[in-house]
Amino acid sequence: MLYALICTDKPNSLAIRKANRPEHIEYLQSLGDTLKLAGPFTEADGETMNGSLIVVEASSLQAAKGDRRR
Repeated sequence: MLYALICTDKPNSLAIRKANRPEHIEYLQSLGDTLKLAGPFTEADGETMNGSLIVVEASSLQAAKGDRRR
């Protein structure tokens, strides 16, 4: 089943987002075929990131959330 994760950044967190972006991209790449789609939401300027949409394929909601306690 496909799961959409809709993430909204906290106000004034662009610097934190940019600082963590390389590790974030690395993590997404590590998901392999599980990751179906990912990309940022942006402000009206089309460039300032303010959130993310991530779509993964998983067997359950817990698996989609990365819950290793299953």
